[in-house]
Amino acid sequence: MDYSKLTLESSTLSPAETIEISQDAAEYLKAGDSPDDIIISCGRNKAKARVVIMNEEGMHARMSADLFSTLCLPVDFPVALHIKKKADEWTVGPVICLLTEIQETEPKFGSVQAFCRLLALEFQKKHAIFYVSSIKDFCTETATGYFYSSGDWHKQPAPLPDMIHNRIHIRKNEQSEVFQSIKRGLRTEQIPIFNDHYLDKWLTHQLLQSFPHLHPYLPETMLFAEKNQLKDYLIAKNELFLKPVHGSQGKRIFKLDRHEGTVKVNYSSSKSGKTIEYSDFEEMYNEIKKLITKEPYLIQQAIPLLCYYGKPIDFRLLCYRSAKGKWQVSSSVARMTGEHTFVTNLAQGGKLFPVFLVLEDLFDRREAYHLKKFMYEAAIHVSDSLSAMLDGVFAEFAIDMALDINGRPWVLEVNTKPSKRDLDADAAVPPSVLSIARICMDYCGFFNKSKA
Repeated sequence: MDYSKLTLESSTLSPAETIEISQDAAEYLKAGDSPDDIIISCGRNKAKARVVIMNEEGMHARMSADLFSTLCLPVDFPVALHIKKKADEWTVGPVICLLTEIQETEPKFGSVQAFCRLLALEFQKKHAIFYVSSIKDFCTETATGYFYSSGDWHKQPAPLPDMIHNRIHIRKNEQSEVFQSIKRGLRTEQIPIFNDHYLDKWLTHQLLQSFPHLHPYLPETMLFAEKNQLKDYLIAKNELFLKPVHGSQGKRIFKLDRHEGTVKVNYSSSKSGKTIEYSDFEEMYNEIKKLITKEPYLIQQAIPLLCYYGKPIDFRLLCYRSAKGKWQVSSSVARMTGEHTFVTNLAQGGKLFPVFLVLEDLFDRREAYHLKKFMYEAAIHVSDSLSAMLDGVFAEFAIDMALDINGRPWVLEVNTKPSKRDLDADAAVPPSVLSIARICMDYCGFFNKSKA
């Protein structure tokens, strides 16, 4: 099979059902000197066309606007892509679709708007077709999506992709029958979904708990079932966290601190950020239950975290898996709690610092190096262990780790759809963008690589 990386543009001067291709591109594709009748396809869309070789240099081709529309390619601007030639059929791609919630007002893609723009630019460099769509706009029969060009997003019909990157943020949307129907259709078409679904905190803990070698790094965690369980654990430990099983971005977390007959309660989603003190357990429990309602929660051991400039810190390590199945850490950041909050998430006011800068300030250089190396190795072990237990393509995990006041490492959480604001804040092209683009190219199957 022959490939050519080129730029394809529509032309009103090109005859209908004709592909005009430069001499250089024709050589890569081993196209004959005389016109050839072929089938050209993109996604599920196909059309008959005649190949005409132009006496021009460079890696480019032209096609009529009608052919562009038939293939559901954006007609108003040149498209950087690959053409693969197999016998008499030419296929353009790869096509990557990012699924997320899309709103009418700006930013259309919410918290991933900047991420999508950087990803679009990166895919253009890699000669891949990229668009953003929503559950509403996407199905396996037809789709519409947003293509990026000249600093703006353009909505139009889109081809069936070779790969879906799932960035749906609302779990109810992900669990909807509409999305489940889309997934069934994609499985039929053998189109992989990268980040197949959310993992809730309780399932993640249970899976990690099944690996004995990870036990020393996991805080004691249990499903919050009833009042006396909470009371007994608080009496035994004096300090604990209540975390929503389906929570994200540090929202709706309670911190309970028992001391001399009173319990101080902090709530991460409190507008005031104030600590409320209770001397009566029943009163405290009833107030917490009003906020929890029927949502499932976890009770988790409170780790006495290492502090930086007097504030608790943790570490987020972003891990990616290659097409060969090897996990690696692509980027990491230290996160400090913000003002009037006990969580480190950037969305809740946390502050970011380079990992080694923090460790070197708190330990001697040699110990700082070994601690960073150990956290990286632990994050890779967690990613490898967890992915081995899961169905679907999981090739991105954000591992939240911490060091306690004795320098002992802990694995606090694992995220399958990490916030893109918490990482690479100062990078022109964030490592997370480069890694996502590479994963999609590796797993999409366009180049006959493994779809995992």
